[in-house]
Amino acid sequence: MNWFDFVLLGIMVIYTVGGFRQGLLKQFFNLFGFLIALVLAFAGSKFLSGDLAAYLKPELLVPYQEVIHLLGAETAMEQVLELVAGVLVFIVLLVVLLLLFRLLSGGLKWFNKLPVIGFFNRLGGALLGLLIGAVFAYVVISVISLVPVRGLMEAVAGSYLAGMAEMHGAAATAWVKSVLLEYYLNTVQNGGVLP
Repeated sequence: MNWFDFVLLGIMVIYTVGGFRQGLLKQFFNLFGFLIALVLAFAGSKFLSGDLAAYLKPELLVPYQEVIHLLGAETAMEQVLELVAGVLVFIVLLVVLLLLFRLLSGGLKWFNKLPVIGFFNRLGGALLGLLIGAVFAYVVISVISLVPVRGLMEAVAGSYLAGMAEMHGAAATAWVKSVLLEYYLNTVQNGGVLP
């Protein structure tokens, strides 16, 4: 286990405890909010990544500009910058949208105060929270594994939980990675326009 495993476990614990506190009803609202936020962040990152990529410098990812020129990798670096920008925008949009949905769901806690139903609402909320946390951790693993930064790649490669997710969800992980790569690389080829 490495630091990335603790981050993933932290995500799942936060969602489980939050689910217990919020209850099943509010967790269902948060689940639908999560799915909507995921779709909006995915679509929005494609539109906004080109603007961010224009501000990123290749030297941030590859320290020696001469190496890029010697290898003739300017085109590849543009694609890498677009991919990194897409991942960064996706993460920021996802977090902002999730916070927005949490604010909107604030009034649903009253259900936990009902006798008998309140306990089962909390228990169901904890289980659903754990499931949502596991899915969110899986998305984090998939997105971070695409970022070509050595420290992050080593963290994912050395992570026990990422390895378990890869082993038990290899087909899903490969599909998510291929969809994300194709999605962001098509943006570069189409000049930032949806295909």
